[in-house]
Amino acid sequence: MSLTYSLFFFFFFQLHHS
Repeated sequence: MSLTYSLFFFFFFQLHHS
């Protein structure tokens, strides 16, 4: 898993856990 992919996943996770 790339770093960019991890950041993207984290961003999505934050959006869903606002």
